[in-house]
Amino acid sequence: MLEVHSLNAGYPSRLVLKDINASFKAGKLYILLGPNGSGKTTLLNTIGGWQKPFGGRVLVNGKDLFEQSDRQRAHLTGRMAQQTASLSMTVSRFVLLGCYANQAWINPYSLADYQKVDQVLTALKLTDLADRRMDQISSGQRQRAAIAQVLAQNPVCLLLDEPGSALDPSARFKLMETLVSLRAPDRVLLAIVHDLDLALRYGDELLVLDQGQLVFQGTGDELVRSHVVEDVFGLVIKDWDSDTRTGRIFPAACEGKWI
Repeated sequence: MLEVHSLNAGYPSRLVLKDINASFKAGKLYILLGPNGSGKTTLLNTIGGWQKPFGGRVLVNGKDLFEQSDRQRAHLTGRMAQQTASLSMTVSRFVLLGCYANQAWINPYSLADYQKVDQVLTALKLTDLADRRMDQISSGQRQRAAIAQVLAQNPVCLLLDEPGSALDPSARFKLMETLVSLRAPDRVLLAIVHDLDLALRYGDELLVLDQGQLVFQGTGDELVRSHVVEDVFGLVIKDWDSDTRTGRIFPAACEGKWI
């Protein structure tokens, strides 16, 4: 479990996050929403342990994240960044880098590390690309390789910062299906997603940040029934279907014209 208590964070000249309290259980896909500049990436960086907060605590399975060494923290949180670089190394080598937390001075990688890489490549359908270079595959394939790298790291919390930002619409759906398939009883999944439709369709729970404050945490059904979508995003949702988790989304200013 990931717990955030009274978190305040930001930068020396600006407080971005104000008194954030949230909890995340293993086995669910959590999606973080919010307007540009609302503090989503700052929150992800802070709860991942890569940016120290001004105040508050982040606990992973009861362990204070900021009391752990870098190696210990790597077993608790792992991150996939917004963009995956087009590197000249092979996909399998790139994924193997995720095992850095297990490295020893004499033998950098063990047989278990290589076996783990084989497992995650298979799970993400990347086996056929294992010997291809990262700069020779598509953006969608590089995103899957980046997820595989974090899985090879095997952290309790897998944090993803806009994983579908560089993908076409079809690839975004495939990526979200992949994320859903990664849910596990011992893994917390949290992703920043800008597409409200995808968030509602795939997220087990949604969180909404607005001006550095957490204004909502709950299911898609609960979000649709609330005023948060209109108040924060200026959007309305009509004809919501709880079974398919879909509806018509459009700007509130156009509601009279589009219905």
